Amino acid sequence: MADYLQSHHSEQEGFKVTPEIMNSALEYYRANHKYIMEAALREREEAVSHRGCKVGSCVIAINPKFFKRDYAIYTDHNVTPAPNLNRRGKDKRCAERNALERATDDGCEFFPAMATVSNFVDTGDPSKGHDVLHPCKDCRDLWREFLAKGFLSRESIFCSGNDVDNGEDGKTLWRIEEMAVGELLDLYHDDLE
Repeated sequence: MADYLQSHHSEQEGFKVTPEIMNSALEYYRANHKYIMEAALREREEAVSHRGCKVGSCVIAINPKFFKRDYAIYTDHNVTPAPNLNRRGKDKRCAERNALERATDDGCEFFPAMATVSNFVDTGDPSKGHDVLHPCKDCRDLWREFLAKGFLSRESIFCSGNDVDNGEDGKTLWRIEEMAVGELLDLYHDDLE
């Protein structure tokens, strides 16, 4: 993936994320937040997990080749059909990684926002999340790589939601957490130690 990102990014050297592009993309995210979360929720239904941990992801992407650089939406889900403790990095098929790879394979250059919906709060990995599932260390490492290549900004938004709990009246109680990618990665600064 790193070689692909380097060669692909150099082909589009004229593309720069300006403050105007970022502000416009975040406005798009906010205006379409409900749709984005619903798309991630629908994608979660396709997830395959031997533990029952199902995650769907939705990514807003910018492809410099699109007319007026309109936004594209990519969705995907996690795939872990059998226990395998050795899956790490690109071999770990998390929903976030799958959606981002689909977008980069399509020529997208920048990701202003992404969302996940899970049915777990904790997968057993050390997490600093409380009410929602944070991305695993492998996904956080991928995000750091994307930051270095300019595919993400520290201001890119990550929104995580789940519907694990039922409210007192028996209705589903949604938990949603939204933060900037830089803020989330700073929270996990010990990944680099």
